[in-house]
Order: sequence, then C-alpha cells, then structure tokens
Amino acid sequence: MEDVLGIYKQGNLLFKQAKYEQAIKCYENCLDIDSSNTYMFLEIAMSYFMLKDYDNALENFSNYIDYSDYIDNNVYSYISYCHYKNKNYIEAVETYNEQFDQDSSISSNPHEMQLKPLNKIVDDGVTYMAKILIELANLSLEEEDYKSALQFYTDASDFDSDISQKYKNEINKLKIIVNTLNKADEYFEKGNSEYNSQNYEKAIEYYEKSLEFNPNIDLVHLNKADAYYQLKKYDTALDCYTTYINKTNKLDDYIYFRLAYCNRKQGNNDKALEYYTKAIELNPNDSSSYNNRALIYEDKEEFNLALKDFDKAIEIKPDEILYRTNRASLYKNLNNYDSALEEYLFLMDLSDYDEPEEYLKNIDECYENGVDKEKVLEGYEKYFEYYDQIDEDALVKSANLYKKIKNYEKAIEKYNILIENLEDNIEYYKERANVLFFYCKDYSRALQDYNIIVEYYNDTKCDNSVVYEFQAKRGECYKELEVFDLAIADLSEAINALKQVRLYKLRAQVYENTGEVESAISDYMQVVNNTESNKEKSYCQNKVDDLRNINNKQIYIEDCTMSEILSIQGFNSVKATKFFKLKKEKSWYKLEHFAKDFGLFNPQFMTSKDAKRLVFPSKPIVEYGKRKIDF
Repeated sequence: MEDVLGIYKQGNLLFKQAKYEQAIKCYENCLDIDSSNTYMFLEIAMSYFMLKDYDNALENFSNYIDYSDYIDNNVYSYISYCHYKNKNYIEAVETYNEQFDQDSSISSNPHEMQLKPLNKIVDDGVTYMAKILIELANLSLEEEDYKSALQFYTDASDFDSDISQKYKNEINKLKIIVNTLNKADEYFEKGNSEYNSQNYEKAIEYYEKSLEFNPNIDLVHLNKADAYYQLKKYDTALDCYTTYINKTNKLDDYIYFRLAYCNRKQGNNDKALEYYTKAIELNPNDSSSYNNRALIYEDKEEFNLALKDFDKAIEIKPDEILYRTNRASLYKNLNNYDSALEEYLFLMDLSDYDEPEEYLKNIDECYENGVDKEKVLEGYEKYFEYYDQIDEDALVKSANLYKKIKNYEKAIEKYNILIENLEDNIEYYKERANVLFFYCKDYSRALQDYNIIVEYYNDTKCDNSVVYEFQAKRGECYKELEVFDLAIADLSEAINALKQVRLYKLRAQVYENTGEVESAISDYMQVVNNTESNKEKSYCQNKVDDLRNINNKQIYIEDCTMSEILSIQGFNSVKATKFFKLKKEKSWYKLEHFAKDFGLFNPQFMTSKDAKRLVFPSKPIVEYGKRKIDF
C-alpha cells in the first residue's frame, strides 16, 4: 500500500504554499487509496474555500459532515460563509446557527486538521453575519415583510454594534409598522378563536378590525368570507371571496367549491355547475363536489348525469350517509324503489346512521310503491335489530306483511312483542287470536287469547255486544276442539245478545255433533228464514232435509255425523263417541265388528278391507243387547 501519510503531508505542504489545486490532488489520492480517510474531505473543502470555489467547498464540507464520526464545529462557520458568498442568505443564517446545536467535541485523529476560526482566515470573518442579516432585511422590505426586516436588523446589531445607529430611522419606522401589524394579527387570532367556537358574527367583527390595521392579510379576507358562508349570508360571502381572489389570484378547489355553493343557494345553478366542475378538475377526489353537482343535475332533470355523479361520490366515500340518502332520493324520483330500498338497508348497517323515524318512513314508502314484501320485511327486521325501543307502528306493519306472505308464526312473534311490552294491548290479543284461529288452525292457543279478551271486556264493563262477539269466537274454538257443551253455552249467549244469523248455523253444526237433531233443525231454519245469501239458504235447507229424512236412508260410515249415529236405536253418547273414535283412528277391523254387533252392516260388504264402505239402515237388523260388547 502506498504511503498515505506521506501523500497527506505532501498535500499539507502544498496547501501552506498556497498551491491549493495541487493539494487537492494529493488529498483525493489519499481518498482513492483508503476511503476511510474521511477527514480528507475537510482538507479538500478548505482548499476549494481558499480558491473561492464555494460550490465545491460546500460539496466537500457536506461529505465531511456526512461521513466523519467527529465534526469540528468551526466547519459550520465556513459553510455559512460559503452560502453568504453565494448570496444564499437564509442558508447562511441557518447554518451559522446550526453550529450551536452540535456537540463541541473534536476528533482525536492525530492526522485530522483542526480548523482555525473563520476570522483568522478571511478579513470579514467577524462582520459577514451582520452583512448577511442586512441583506435579508432589505429583501424582506422589498417583499413588504416588515416583521422579518425588523428582526434581521435587530439580529445584525448583535454582530455589529454600529448597525443600530446606522439604520436608526429604518428601525424606528419598522417598529411602528410592526406594532400595527401585531394589532392586526391579534384581532385576526381573536377572530379565528370565535370562528372555531362557531360565534361567526363576533368573528367577523374581529376580522374587520384586523383589516383596519392591515388590509393585506389574505387569510383575513378568506376567513371573513367563510364566516359569512357559515351564517348563510351567501351574497356577502360571494363579495368577500371575490375580494380574496382579486388580491391573491388564488383559485383552488376549496374556493371553487365555496363559490359554487353560494351561487347554488342564490339560485344560480348554471354558475354553480360551472364552479363545481372546475373544483372537480382541480381535485378529482372531491366527493362533496360530485354530490352537490349531482343535486343540480337532478334539479335540471338530467338524471343519468346525476346518478353518475352520486355513484362517483359514493365510490370515493362509500360510508357517507348524505351521499347514499341523496342517491336513494334520486332512485325514488326514477321510480326505482327497489334500488332505493337497497340504499336504506345499507344505511342502517352504518354505525353513524341514527335516523330511525326517517328510515321507517322510507321503508313504508318503498312498500307503498310495490317493492317486494319480503325485502320490505328485511328493512323492518334491520330496524328491530339496531333499535331497542318498541315501535308499535313498525311492529304492526311488519305483522300485517308477514300475514300477507303467509308467514303466520312471524306475525305471531310480532304480536307477542306488542302484548309483552304494551299496557294497552287488548287489540293485539285479538289480532293474535284471529291469526291462530283462521290461519294456523291452532284452536287451543286461540282459545287462550279469546278467554283473555272476554275476561277483559267483562272486567271493563264495556258495551256487551263486544263481549258477545268474542264469546261467539270462543264458542267456535270450543266447536273445533269438540268441547260441544261449552261451545253451545257461548254460542247461545252470543245468539241471545246479537241475533246474528251466522251464529245459528254454527250452533246447528254443534247440535248435529251432539245428536240433538231437532235443535239443529231449528237453528238451520233460522238461517233459512233470515239470511240474504242464497248459497247459505240452500246449504241450510239441505241440512234440514237431511236431518228430517234421517230415518229413511242408508248412511256410509265414512260420511256419517254424530246426530245420525245417535238416531240409531240402542246408541247413546258414550257408544257414539266410541264409534267416532274408531272411525277417526281408521281402525276398520274393529269398526267392522262394532257394526256387526249392532247389526249395522250390508251383507254385500263384510270384509275389513271394505269396512269403511259399510252402509247401515237407521233400525238395526238384530235387536240391541243380544250380544255383550266390551267397550
């Protein structure tokens, strides 16, 4: 390896002889041999510095700082001076101040040079910072940045005590100007504080005072315009925005949006449309501009363009409630209530959405306009899922819808909730009872509800006709459950009170099942004589004829009624009940023997296979009691 130290010493000798270009070559040679000799960057930088090649000096000073473990703090003075000579005054000041933030330690490397203070190298090494600051003060004055100018003059005085006297007049004038500017800033900050507290009127007062002291603060004009915007004083806001634009020539997407909104509120839709389009051109991700432009298109009945903009706004911000509400409204305008409902269902899943009344109103509207019932019910179920309160109207509507789609258990579920949670719930007992009776044919559960209803009206001593209406329905339940005595009791009370023709028919059917033929005939005749329905009249007349001719006909086992069985000699209610039990169980073999023991058979059909087709006359072929039967 070549002698790095020897080359280095040769470079130092050339440096002392002011042969800086040759010294640079020696130092660069040292770096080529061993790149870890990073202090060579400092030697190279100082050589360029002495050659007044400040750009190359800065580059090598920078390498020295980047690659060396130990930095001589004097280096920052040199860097600062280079910037000064290059007229980069801000960088000169910043670098000068940076030396005071660094560790003051110096490398222990015996080969590394230690920098002399700058004033030992250049004549103006002490006063150059003052010169820099005066230059910066002058530049600030040109830009009307009076606060910075005063600060630069003050800082320059710290480096050169004569400056404060030399620039006395300038400094005094600046102090007056800066004091005025400080007043303007003070009112500006007060205005911002009131604005942030939403005290817009007070904010405007402070902004106007600020402008009295300094009419050239751009943000005061902008914030004042925003305050009028928040107060919905759109005419004045537009004037303030125009003033701001004229002073600054700044037109960004924010300003275009505000201009568009103000024009829209004034009814200038075409101008608003133009400004929203410009806002979108400057910021294609501005979802608010897409949404607001869509509203204008909708007003102009350009629905396809409106939908396109709503789609884009939602693509940018999928969970924005306002955008989805607006798109749903557009769907309704297009009579696309299915899509509107999908939008409302999506909204309900958003955690920030809290408009239950509006949501239910929209669900109802979608149903009224032909949306599939099951989809509407999905909307109601989402409501019940997310809101704990009992909404009577929503529960009733959903129950009715479930009845329409024949999902009776879900309808009953809603009535259960209403009954359990409302004090005034008797109407829902009625609804549930009717569903159980007419649709579910669950007469036992229906009977429980009718019992509660009858008891309620008895306790409240209301109009007796209401009580008897539900007694009649309870009687129907008893009829279907074959509790005939209670059925007759309820129907008889209802008939005495209401005199309704249909109730006579019901009681007649019960009498048929109990074998009370004459009572059945009597009730059927009440229907025949009083009904206006020809169909009912014909049916009941036929029933009367059948009952009157029962002793002269043969009856198929599978078609016979209780009254027909009881009309046969030797039968009582116990034996008749046994007969119907065997018939219901389809125990044809037992039924055949049962019939034979009473002589109730036609010899043509004697096998168990044909027992269900046995016919029998009203009078037995053999006398009852000739053979003991074990029931």
